Amino acid sequence: MRDTLIEEILPTGAKAHTRILAVGSLDEWNRRYENVRIPMNIRFVDFHEVTPALLELLHPEAVVSPALARNFDCIELACLLDSLDYRGVYCATAYGLPNPRLIENEISELCPGLNFQIIAER
Repeated sequence: MRDTLIEEILPTGAKAHTRILAVGSLDEWNRRYENVRIPMNIRFVDFHEVTPALLELLHPEAVVSPALARNFDCIELACLLDSLDYRGVYCATAYGLPNPRLIENEISELCPGLNFQIIAER
């Protein structure tokens, strides 16, 4: 699934070289996506670790997270990224959402400068 997620987010040819920040508990990521190879270009951090210093250090081109995690949701992370002037791609994964566009629209209103999308799976 991580490979699918990366393929959805990034342009062809950029995948191996794109810096990706995956936000959320590593335990949660491992439970959601078992038995998947983790590419070297993905850095996993908890929500509370997303700071101006971290973004400056890593310069991620893409941020991924669950839409709803144990300690945060994608709206909170979108607002944080926007407040930190992050201008890369932010994608949130969601399962079983009947209308992911509602969340995309809300984030678009709250964070108009953020390139956000939901990757919904059923």
